Parts: sequence; structure tokens; C-alpha cells
Amino acid sequence: FLSLDDPNHPTNFTKPSASVDKKGKSESQEAHYILGTLIVRVVAAKNLEVPAFGGMFRATSGTNPYASVKFGNSTQRSSDVFNTLDPVWPRQETMFMDVSLPVSQLTHPQLDESSANAADPANSDDRQSGNAPNDEDPYSGYKKPSTILTVAIFHTPEIGRIHKFGGNLSGDSDDMFLGAASIDLTRLFTGKISTLDKWLTLHGTSADSKGSVRIVCEYEPSDAPPKPGDICRFTRFCHPKDLYPLEPGRAYSVEKVQNGGDIVLLSYESQEGWVLSFQAHKNMLICEERHVSVLDTAQDELQTFGERLAYSPLVANVTQTAERVVDDGIVGVAEEIAKGGISLLDRWLKGGIDTVVSDLQNVTNIDGRHNPTTGE
Repeated sequence: FLSLDDPNHPTNFTKPSASVDKKGKSESQEAHYILGTLIVRVVAAKNLEVPAFGGMFRATSGTNPYASVKFGNSTQRSSDVFNTLDPVWPRQETMFMDVSLPVSQLTHPQLDESSANAADPANSDDRQSGNAPNDEDPYSGYKKPSTILTVAIFHTPEIGRIHKFGGNLSGDSDDMFLGAASIDLTRLFTGKISTLDKWLTLHGTSADSKGSVRIVCEYEPSDAPPKPGDICRFTRFCHPKDLYPLEPGRAYSVEKVQNGGDIVLLSYESQEGWVLSFQAHKNMLICEERHVSVLDTAQDELQTFGERLAYSPLVANVTQTAERVVDDGIVGVAEEIAKGGISLLDRWLKGGIDTVVSDLQNVTNIDGRHNPTTGE
């Protein structure tokens, strides 16, 4: 639960407007890395309060609610639904929001040996007795990234002013507040759940309010899933204490993937020389180094080989042979090919390996001798 003093509390929600908040210079200048996309759909609300004017009397006309969704620095809104306390928004209204972190805060910092020992719960008794080499919590500097999604419901008092989904946000500061709710999306960003579908209780209005709003959230990582051989690290969405006994700041090698790439088997070597393995969800990880297989490395070579083969004298011979099929017939051409194959085999048997290599070089142009020059 969030306290009233918490800036993420629903009652501290800022209504969407055309103005843009100014950030600190250092924060705005730092590059952000987009980890994925948050997909949000506000499905419906129910039991909304009839809006009050100045807290003295209730509106006599119907309620015209819309939802405003805030995550990080992004705020988006739904369309208006007129004359109802139980609105249902169109299914096609889907909001897409970037999930990003500053580059310097993507992963956890590496701990030195003394800090790692202090992080071991086995040393907790020593720390309490004052005999520990480091009395400070090595994770005390960990600052959890913002993972709070806030949904606020407002009333549009002017029937003639219709806001469409994704339209202009100006003028909303005059709309009446009908309540808001917040939820932490850490479990979604770390892969513990694939979809969040929940009714959230609205706060910030009267004490006896029974209003609630239903949201559906999904998360899609931007990067390709890890593959065997990749080197990965945990993102800062993972709390260090939840990763124990693993070191949050170290790099881990991907051994294999399961369930279509969702489950990643990682490994590392302990100080004693043991190779240890464990499982993690792909959403918890960010690839530091991609493994390049032999086949991937050969792709460029194969392309170059194809270009060289295109300029080989063999291409002209094949073309001439194909053109003769119409005149001489396939049987005659095949007979000549067979005779040529026998003579070639005899040539290789007599000439040895040097002759074989020389013929392959001439036929495939693997050494690039027949590549056209700039002057040709």
C-alpha cells in the first residue's frame, strides 16, 4: 500500500494537460534504453460517484467519465463515455507506453568481495553482533526503478466537448476527479506473470466510495530473447535480495533456453570451481554480449563466395550447356557431362591432390582471381 505522502499515491495524480513538466538537467540529458513496451487497456469502471460541484451539491446531469493512464513520464487517456456511472470503453482502445531505464541504471553494480560477504545472510548473526567485516547492507544503495501505473477517472462536464481516444489533452485540468488507483508492475516486468487483469479500487474521493476500474496490462521486451552462448545480466527491476544467492551485478552465460525462449538456463563458476546453473525468465535479463555462431560468421563468407562464383568461368560454361539443351536434347548433353566426369576423375587420379585443389579453385573462383577490377 502507498502512503499519502508517497508521490505515487493516487490522490497525488497529475491530470493530463498540454504542458510538459521540466526535468532536472542531469536527468534529461542521460540517455535511456528502451527495455520493452507496456500495453495497457482500460476495460471498464463501475460504481462511480456522481460528480460534485465544489463539494456542495451533486450534478443533476449524467456522468461522462474517461480514464487517464500514467506510467513514468507518459500519460495517455481514453475516449469519453457519456451519461453512465458504469462505463465500458471500446475494446480497440489500447495504449502503448515505453518501459525504459537510464543507461547507467540498467543493471546492478558489481560488488567487491567484502560487500558480497556482507550480503550473505549466513553472516547476519555476525553483523548483529558487530563482528562482521562490513556492518553496512551492500544493497542499501539499491533504488528500485519506478514501476507504478496509475489510472485516474475524470468527468467531462461539457457534453459538446468530445475527446477521442488519443486526441488533444488540453483543457482536462478543469475536469472533475472521480478517483484513481495505482498498481506495481514489477511482477509483470520480471516475468512472474504474463498478463495482469485486475479490478482496482478507486481512492481519493469520499470515504464510502465503492468505485473501481478494470485494467489489462501486458509487457513485450524490445530485445530478441537470449540464446545459448549469450552473456546476460539482471535488470534493475529485479531486487537483489530476491536473487540471493546469486550476485546481481555479475554476468552470466546462457546454457540453453526453454518454453520458446521464455525460460533461460544460466550458469556461472563459483569461487570453489563448481559450475552452477539456475533458471530465470527472459524479462529479468538484458544481453550484454550476443554469441555469434560459426554459421552466423560464415554468412558473410558465403555471400562473398556467391559473388565470386558469379564471375567464375564456370558460369559461362553452364549457361552454354543450358542453351544447347534445346538443340541437342537432354540426352546428348547428359552423355557429354558423363564423359567429362569420367575424364575429370581420371585427371584427378593421375594428378593427385594438387590437381584437385587447383581445379576447385578455378571452378569456384574461391581465390577471387576472376573478380572484375575497377578498370574492367
